[in-house]
Amino acid sequence: MFRKLLHILAAAYVLVGCDTALLENAGVSGWLAVDLSCGDDTKAGGSAFAGYPVSINGKTLDYSLESTCGELPALLELAPGGYEIHVSSPNAAPAAFDTPIYSSSEDFTIEAGKTSSVSVVLSTVQVTLLPSSTFNTSTVASCSVTVSNGEASLTWNLADVAAERTGYFKEASVLYISLEGVAKNGNVLKFNSAIYDVAPSDHHRITLGEYVPTI
Repeated sequence: MFRKLLHILAAAYVLVGCDTALLENAGVSGWLAVDLSCGDDTKAGGSAFAGYPVSINGKTLDYSLESTCGELPALLELAPGGYEIHVSSPNAAPAAFDTPIYSSSEDFTIEAGKTSSVSVVLSTVQVTLLPSSTFNTSTVASCSVTVSNGEASLTWNLADVAAERTGYFKEASVLYISLEGVAKNGNVLKFNSAIYDVAPSDHHRITLGEYVPTI
């Protein structure tokens, strides 16, 4: 009887020890829930982002994760601290014609024992060059218009302008515009300008006749 009592006490001690360890570890980690959406109407949300690359990097601790939106669990367990999450289009160039390029980064903080939510709104900067009554295929012989965000650039020719072709930039705070061309009356066309304070999801529609009034 005495031996059975010792066994019971020993088992109880082990159980108490396990519970103590669990209590000591409880709240050491936190969890992240990511909400993805799009800043314009060109793409649906939800599963449409499954193949988008996502990276999470620690800002106050050593941590790095490379995955895809579809592979992220609904709740990602993380150690407490400050982080940054970045999501972008698959195989995205910094600039491209005709195909939107989405990108966004957000900072977030994980607290022990709590679930933190971060909302990532994917955005793309759009630029459309427009002809006008003074700048079109009837008044201009040729032109080359380059728009740059400082990292990458896109160049429109006269046919692109006439077709109102749209270019996309992954991100930009400033857009630099450079135009060179020749009018059909022989005038040389040259113009440089910039658009400042560019915001995510901006769509800049640039009417070239307003920039080149000397045709």
